[in-house]
Amino acid sequence: MDAAPTSRPTRPRPWWLLTVAVVGTDLVISALIWFVVLAALPADVALGATAAMLAMSLVVVSGRAEGLAVRVLHAARRSNAEQAHRLAGPLALVAHRSGRSDLLLLVGGAEAVSVAGRRHVILHTSVLDALRLGRITDVQVAALIAHGVGRLRLGQPRLDLLVALWTIPWDCLRGLVAGVGRHLAWVPLGRLAWETRLVTAAIAVVLEAQAGRWPSPIVIAVFTALSYLLPRWRRARHQLVATTAANYVAACGLDTSTRHQRKELHS
Repeated sequence: MDAAPTSRPTRPRPWWLLTVAVVGTDLVISALIWFVVLAALPADVALGATAAMLAMSLVVVSGRAEGLAVRVLHAARRSNAEQAHRLAGPLALVAHRSGRSDLLLLVGGAEAVSVAGRRHVILHTSVLDALRLGRITDVQVAALIAHGVGRLRLGQPRLDLLVALWTIPWDCLRGLVAGVGRHLAWVPLGRLAWETRLVTAAIAVVLEAQAGRWPSPIVIAVFTALSYLLPRWRRARHQLVATTAANYVAACGLDTSTRHQRKELHS
């Protein structure tokens, strides 16, 4: 069969809008957190931290030490000898079908497959375990890798790494809040408070406005709106990425029912 197209795909307009909405919001919130943290630090420490972040940003943008940056920012590692041997077949198949012979496979991440940098595809440990136990085939693993290639073609690799670096504070805070939210979900009043946050926020906005404490009413209104909009934007962006990557897998002739495959990995 013919090789899959190697030119970068035309990104649909919703991709740009959703990327700006999600990534732009994450960067703004993270910047606010950075400013708060830096303001609380001694001047020398704050200056040193800022200089370190700028230096790391230059390294990421230049593409140097990309492998190290990917492993640190995405909590991934190189595969061991046994894993590399098992992945050799699927990787060769993807290289043949897609023309990408420069791919580097790492192990880790939170999803079955994720990507970072210009050529790193990260497979979850469950994928390697399923392959070792014979629950999935080499072709299915190749389809996952090709899915990652499709995502690499759609994204902006160096920019994605830079965003991952600068949004560390927001990612940590969001993970903490999500963890607390999962525990509070078992508490009836906690769940009710979250579901009725619009009413609570509206009351807070009115009280703050009447007291003349600006711009706190605007801040409360914006963050309340984002608590509803951001999850929707993230889901829409994730679905668009998944659809585009699945189309690329099909173009490579490796469509092996990804939905069933992911169900197998988590069983």
